[in-house]
Amino acid sequence: PAASSTPFVATLVDVTGIVIYFTLAMSILGGTILANRTGATKQFTLPTGERYVVYTDPKGQVDSVAPMQQPEQRIFFQDYVAPVTPPAQSP
Repeated sequence: PAASSTPFVATLVDVTGIVIYFTLAMSILGGTILANRTGATKQFTLPTGERYVVYTDPKGQVDSVAPMQQPEQRIFFQDYVAPVTPPAQSP
């Protein structure tokens, strides 16, 4: 009985240690690396010189884009309709 319980106890101790380790790691890193990024997350400049800010939702998905000088004029992607350009005519 003692010989068969030793591997079980060792495995139980190992699993418990791993669970404790990852629980602590997630609680420590939860506010930094693992945090959800919401709000203004990226900036980019168009070739014309216009600067824009990209906003994300709580899931980290792109939500909207706004001109940097006028952040109240956000363009939400569910409202955006891409301009339709006619196909190029081949000669």
